[in-house]
Amino acid sequence: MNLQKLLLLPGSLRAFRLRTGMSQKALALSVNVDQAVLCAAEKGRRGPLPDEAMVRLAKSLGLAPDERESLRWQGEHDRLLKEIARGPLSGAMEIVSTAVVAHNRLGPRARAGLIELLKRKALSGQDVHDLEDLVGGSNEEPKEVAMT
Repeated sequence: MNLQKLLLLPGSLRAFRLRTGMSQKALALSVNVDQAVLCAAEKGRRGPLPDEAMVRLAKSLGLAPDERESLRWQGEHDRLLKEIARGPLSGAMEIVSTAVVAHNRLGPRARAGLIELLKRKALSGQDVHDLEDLVGGSNEEPKEVAMT
């Protein structure tokens, strides 16, 4: 899967900026970053901004505390995926992203249950065969499934 499709921060960053009606130039000036850097971050071509810049960005956008936390978390998610993309496990980006998003949305008991379920599934050959059947069992690449 394409890394760009898995990144969460670019879309949120752009949506928050557009919600305020600020231009990229105005926001970049208020955060003290180059407009080209902000543009690249919104398009996912550049990693999340440094933490200090993200804090200034959240303040400039007038984000509520939960929105600030969401933006911070999305930056961490995207940093993790970009690191994975550089290594030998780049093919695992989608499953890692899905697991990290699920982990973030679930409570502690549900997280523990998800981890236990994944451990059990990883150990069962029949379950792996069943998973292959879900996508048609052919040697073709499966169609992408949208995460909601």
